[in-house]
Amino acid sequence: MSKYKNLIVKAFNDGVAVLKLDKAKMSALAVDANATKVGIAILLVPFVLNCILSAVLSGGFFFLYFRILLVSTLVSFGSIFALGFVAQTIFHSNKGSLIGLFRIVSHAGILMILTVLPFLLGFLGSFNVFNLSGLISLGASLWVLVVVYHALIHHFKMTAQNAVLTIVISVVAVAILQSLLGRILVGPFY
Repeated sequence: MSKYKNLIVKAFNDGVAVLKLDKAKMSALAVDANATKVGIAILLVPFVLNCILSAVLSGGFFFLYFRILLVSTLVSFGSIFALGFVAQTIFHSNKGSLIGLFRIVSHAGILMILTVLPFLLGFLGSFNVFNLSGLISLGASLWVLVVVYHALIHHFKMTAQNAVLTIVISVVAVAILQSLLGRILVGPFY
């Protein structure tokens, strides 16, 4: 039990350090092989918790919400690799690695655990937990973009202008992909 507690505390502290734009921590995570598994867990835990809580709160709409949450989670993974792909192919930045970028940015995903709070608060009263969760997700995503900007400059050694262009190109590509994926998996409700 202590081993898991220490792992959770370390993951949380590493995530907070990345959110604080700690360049030394970003560099350490980029080369830490264990950070890959932890990063995957950081991105999956909010998805699993939100699925469980939405099943309890949404009644018959669970599968609709499950598919919406699934699209968001798949896009989270895909967007990290899209950023690295754009950085390497369009801007020929071969200084960093895709997996290193994944390790850094996935740790910034620790913010997404906040999307669970509206579901927990939903047990206390009647308000639309899905709208509040979406608002929290939007705010967290905006800060993650700031982390991505700094990670591209620090990890891929890109100029500020190329980092911004990488983010813009990736955001457009991911928005198109998310729209297509949403239409396929969720249908007209997306």
